[in-house]
Amino acid sequence: MMMAAFFWLRSMEITDNLIELLIQIVHRIGVRAERKVEKEILNDLRKLSNKYGILFNMAQSAVSNPEGVLRDVIIPVVNEQTLRDLIKEIKHTGPAYREKINTIIRASYGSHYRRMVPEILGILEFRSRREENYKALKQPLDRKHSLQH
Repeated sequence: MMMAAFFWLRSMEITDNLIELLIQIVHRIGVRAERKVEKEILNDLRKLSNKYGILFNMAQSAVSNPEGVLRDVIIPVVNEQTLRDLIKEIKHTGPAYREKINTIIRASYGSHYRRMVPEILGILEFRSRREENYKALKQPLDRKHSLQH
């Protein structure tokens, strides 16, 4: 009886350690991807100061002269390089930023973690009190299992 309790307790500890390892791997993948993208962006950008002032001046010029040509109305108020820098900054902070991080996460998983994570998932047994949570988790795991065999 004592041995059975010991083995049960030890199996729970191993399961907890595997789950902790899985969480750490997923977290590490995300953090590394964010760091890589942020480093790339910092190398690519020079921070614009007074963005709202620039946008205000552009909007005010456009509204005060709606029939005007961009080169005659906007460029005298905000130079072309500032507009390019503004576009770069907005591009690197919006949905494109998250998409770039997700691309790096997928590449990182595909090249390095792909061997490790399925092994961990194969060892663990997943359960849930809520049926919809269980189904949402079970379907991808079953699909993965069927592809491996």
